[in-house]
Amino acid sequence: TWGVWTSDTSGRDLMLLLDSLNYPQHPRVSPDGKSIVFEDWGELFVIDAGGGARRRLETGVNEAFAPAWSPHGEWILFTGGSSLNPPWQMYRMRMDGSPPSQLTGTILGTHAGAWSPDDRIVYVRYNAIGLDPVFLEAVVMDTAGGELEVLTGGIPDFRGSYPAWSPN
Repeated sequence: TWGVWTSDTSGRDLMLLLDSLNYPQHPRVSPDGKSIVFEDWGELFVIDAGGGARRRLETGVNEAFAPAWSPHGEWILFTGGSSLNPPWQMYRMRMDGSPPSQLTGTILGTHAGAWSPDDRIVYVRYNAIGLDPVFLEAVVMDTAGGELEVLTGGIPDFRGSYPAWSPN
C-alpha cells in the first residue's frame, strides 16, 4: 500500500499512518516529533505523527519536493518550481500558512537541501550542465538566502544529491 508508515527502531510495530497516496516520498519528522512532512507527486503535506488527515501546504509553486524541517520546527525548506519551466530553486515557508519565500535564484537550478542544527542551510546546485557530466556543488547559505561557502569547490566529480547535517 502506498502510504506513510512508521515503525520502532527494530523494524517491528509497523503502522500505516496514511494510505491512498500516489507516490509518497521524503517523509521527515518534525523536531518535536509531533508532525511529519512529506511530498506526494509534487505537493507537500503534513500529518500528525500519530496518524490522521493530511494537510496540504500551499507552496506557491507548481511542484515541490524534498522537504526539510528547520531546527525548531517553524519552517519547511523545500525545492520547488515546474518541470515545464526550470530551473528548480530553494524555498522556505513558515508552518503558519504565510507565503513561502524563494532563497535561491541560480541560473541552472538546485536540488534538495537540509537545515543545520545551528540554523544554516546546505543545498546542492547545478554549476554546469552538458551531455555528460553534470557538475554539482554543495553550498552552505544563511537562512535569509545569502551564500556563505561552496563546500565542494575543487571536487570535479562531486555527485551529491540529498545533503544532511550531523546532529552536532
